[in-house]
Amino acid sequence: MTGFSAIPLAEDGGDHGAQLAGIARILGPRWAQLPAITIGLLGVQVFWSVEMSYSTPYLLSLGLSKAAVAIVFLAGPISGLVIQPLIGTSPSGPPCCCPHLESLLRVLADNSKSRFGRRRPYMLFGALICTCAMLLLGFTRPFASIFLPGPSSANDVLTIWLAILALFVIDFSINAVQAVDRALIVDTLPPSDQADANAWAARMLGVESVAGYFIGNVDMTAVFPFLGDTEPEVLAVVGSFLLLVTHGITSFCTKEKVVMATRGASKSFLRELHEIWDNARTLPPVIQQICIIQFFSWIGWFPILFYTTAFIDDLHKRASSLPSDDPALDAEATCLGTHALFYQSLLSLTTNILLPFFVAESAHSRRGLERRLLQAHESAWARIYERLKVSLATFWATDHLLFAICMFATFFYSTVGGATFFTILTGFEDAAKSRHGLAPKAGIIICGRTARS
Repeated sequence: MTGFSAIPLAEDGGDHGAQLAGIARILGPRWAQLPAITIGLLGVQVFWSVEMSYSTPYLLSLGLSKAAVAIVFLAGPISGLVIQPLIGTSPSGPPCCCPHLESLLRVLADNSKSRFGRRRPYMLFGALICTCAMLLLGFTRPFASIFLPGPSSANDVLTIWLAILALFVIDFSINAVQAVDRALIVDTLPPSDQADANAWAARMLGVESVAGYFIGNVDMTAVFPFLGDTEPEVLAVVGSFLLLVTHGITSFCTKEKVVMATRGASKSFLRELHEIWDNARTLPPVIQQICIIQFFSWIGWFPILFYTTAFIDDLHKRASSLPSDDPALDAEATCLGTHALFYQSLLSLTTNILLPFFVAESAHSRRGLERRLLQAHESAWARIYERLKVSLATFWATDHLLFAICMFATFFYSTVGGATFFTILTGFEDAAKSRHGLAPKAGIIICGRTARS
């Protein structure tokens, strides 16, 4: 193919505890390399969009209580706690303000001696497991009917357990895939290109979040009637296809270094957890406060992730004159919840695009805009632009305040319109929490100010 060439992007060195051979590089023209290595995150976000939009109403429709659904969704945090240290990231990445995050053990991936590299085998294997689990979740009822004919109570019980199993497998495997996607960026790109790669990753996540929720507003059974009879079935097939295709592109275009030998004794997983705990207790006071804030912030954020659709579903059913178990009402209520999440993701994407131009610490992103303002001699506009700049720490604190207001506002409205409005506003929190990593950056800024004072 014309213009399709391999350009070395990373030099040897910077990898501790392993003897590596080869050159890490990305195939393709320069302009396509960063999209190629980050496009896998686009497929990952499809899975999250489908799970957050449809899994809660689906589990409730199977007969699970809301308390039981909450227990099922513990799979997400637990899988992140277990899988991220197992798969790990390269220690050659950018420094983190939390020292214990840098010391997470690369128990599996970093010591893999596969000729295909350390990351890609886990990435493709995880994507295949994700695909199988998502198809099981979408076609749970037909799959259960193979073993126990329905409708019957035994068929219902098996369907519920298969759905729970599918969600657990999805959460564990997608966390592994997501961790490898990020590690591949650090392993393959030099530090000078990693900031741009992270920006591309944010774009991929933001665009696909919008696209994923938009697809949820479309009658997929009418568009792809040959893929399934229900919305979850069609979305499961489409999401699985996109995950495999996007990670196939990343795997084909990326060439990794290969581990020839490991130096020194490898630490056990429990030993690494012990070191993380020791490092966590010796964090600087400001960083400890930031971590505590993030802990409670995530407690507030998980209900937004998993219960927004169910919350708007309940509000709509209370205001409707139709019976609450009417299938058409269920579909309409779920669609309204997906609408709210779509607009939330749209606001998050817009914030991701515009925020670097108004954050005082993002000098690289602002340089082009400031140059144009000065060249055009628009002094008035330049002064206004200067006043609109905020520090990263200020934006982070303001964002948490707005999020707290949105959460407390749930006591004062009982309509779908009110729930949709405040759900949209949480898009600022989504941009701050999931895309830019404002907490560690804000921590570094605050620590710097504390040191100077």
